[in-house]
Amino acid sequence: GFVEGEGSLWASINQVPKSRLGIQINVGFAVYQQEGGLALLRSLRDYFHTGRVYLKPGSSDVWVFEINDRRSLTEKVIPFFEQYVLPFSCKFVAVGNATGTFWHFKQLLSLFEQKKHLDKQGLIECVTVVYKTNQLSKGKPRKRTLQETIDLIESHG
Repeated sequence: GFVEGEGSLWASINQVPKSRLGIQINVGFAVYQQEGGLALLRSLRDYFHTGRVYLKPGSSDVWVFEINDRRSLTEKVIPFFEQYVLPFSCKFVAVGNATGTFWHFKQLLSLFEQKKHLDKQGLIECVTVVYKTNQLSKGKPRKRTLQETIDLIESHG
């Protein structure tokens, strides 16, 4: 329950005009704690043997443990979720009849492993999956609609 309550699986899309396809997708797993939970975040780093602990930018007392290396996410975080989080989770599994964030996140990592993000059609497939994860992250929609993001990719270079 701790990771479900204090953690997140995230995927962000950034417009990078100088990149080959104009869009970059970043993914990660993060757990947040006030300064009193700093030892717990360090123990997560020790458990996973990867990631980093840092002070959240713009905050004086919120700390973050984060893994954003795709290989570590696939080899360490996904199995951890499957064994320890999913059997007890509702947040990551499903909301209503929709497939939950975890499954979209896992699908996205699989697409990266298949190198789908390296060509326009594959990147559009990846972006479509990203838009299914955390549809209202922090209660707000994404900056661009899915179609606007697809248009950026199709019109780039």
